[in-house]
Amino acid sequence: SARAPVLRIVSYNLLAESLESNTTLGLDPHIASFAARKELLRQELEAWDADVYCLQEVEHYHDFFEPLMRARGYAGELLRRRGDRQDGCAMFWRQSKLRLEASTP
Repeated sequence: SARAPVLRIVSYNLLAESLESNTTLGLDPHIASFAARKELLRQELEAWDADVYCLQEVEHYHDFFEPLMRARGYAGELLRRRGDRQDGCAMFWRQSKLRLEASTP
């Protein structure tokens, strides 16, 4: 019998710095800041080795996450929140398994 293909999907909230009053209030800034967490986030995402990543509260998309994921063989898109919020949601997919057919903002 043929086995169904496996697709690993991970959803991860990154705790945006711009939402500190909601997410990291009271934490030591040396722990909660993106500068302190970015290496740990990189390690965490690599450890999951997912085919699709659905990330919430994404900041630093263009200067960190997109280059990191592109170097690992993923393509991705960011949808920023409306209004004055600085974060958004990003989705990355492993290009060796999936391709984008259409995108609607």
